Amino acid sequence: MPSRYGGIPAADAARGAVRGLRSRWTSLSMISRAAVGWDPVCAAFAQSTVPRGWALANELQWDELDDRAVDTARVLAADAVEKVGNGHPGTAISLAPVSYLLHQKVMRHDPADADWVGRDRFILSVGHSSLTQYVQLYLGGYGLELEDLESLRTWGSKTPGHPEYGHTKGVEITTGPLGQGLASAVGFAYAARYERGLFDPEAAPGTSPFDHFIYVVAGDGDLQEGVTSEASSLAGHQELGNLIAIYDSNQISIEDDTDISFSEDVAKRYESYGWQVLEVDWKKTGAYVEDVAELYSGNRGCEGRDRQAEPHHPEDHHRLALARQAEHRRDPRL
Repeated sequence: MPSRYGGIPAADAARGAVRGLRSRWTSLSMISRAAVGWDPVCAAFAQSTVPRGWALANELQWDELDDRAVDTARVLAADAVEKVGNGHPGTAISLAPVSYLLHQKVMRHDPADADWVGRDRFILSVGHSSLTQYVQLYLGGYGLELEDLESLRTWGSKTPGHPEYGHTKGVEITTGPLGQGLASAVGFAYAARYERGLFDPEAAPGTSPFDHFIYVVAGDGDLQEGVTSEASSLAGHQELGNLIAIYDSNQISIEDDTDISFSEDVAKRYESYGWQVLEVDWKKTGAYVEDVAELYSGNRGCEGRDRQAEPHHPEDHHRLALARQAEHRRDPRL
């Protein structure tokens, strides 16, 4: 399938002077303090760095204009909540570099054809931080205007408190309950792989519209939910290399530091599920430094491996299950 282009249309000063087109066939994975991506399943968390040796398929182009766009996204998130008098600005401010990088530099999509089957999907599991997505849809030309951001969380607006599928153009799924978005993203990835084998099994790797990625942004609250454990275990078992999860380990909750209730080693847990875990720590120097290039590099590592993977047949998992069942009958200890 030929490359298609979408991205950021010319924007006014309020949109941070963002302009230009982005190739639909670029890609990413990871986030602010922590990040996740997956090949067999790729996830990334805080307090370390991306492993050396990942080569960028496409060099990241990032300049002062991009910095201004990210800063504008932060201001818009803060102003929207201030105007309506309620909402969640903190996460949207923190995730602004990550969301901008994904929507405007990495994901394959076209605002003029929002239902294009080959588009990458974005799922905001931290649905309460809806501005993380709304601001990028505004910048990217998906039909949201400044007035829509100003009417956040008001009756009849295009910007409800949580993203709603079928209500706001560019939203792939309704999210809100913690854990639901990440679990649903596993279903998205599973379905894409099945459809690939069902409708386009002979296409060369990377050429089928079903060779798209599902990007999901999750937080500490998501990772504390049991449903994400079950779904993530399934994703690792099925080796869903088309799913890239970005885990924002910001270590803060409404009660206090997350250490009061959440002290497990999440990275080790996901490695045990069979995920490829990459870590990006923007505090590794002792100061908070948003190293977008490191984040981009980690994602390219996750993505690049799966782009070259052989396509899965929709019955592969069934054959594997039958083979294991037969093996079990031969040796009950297995």
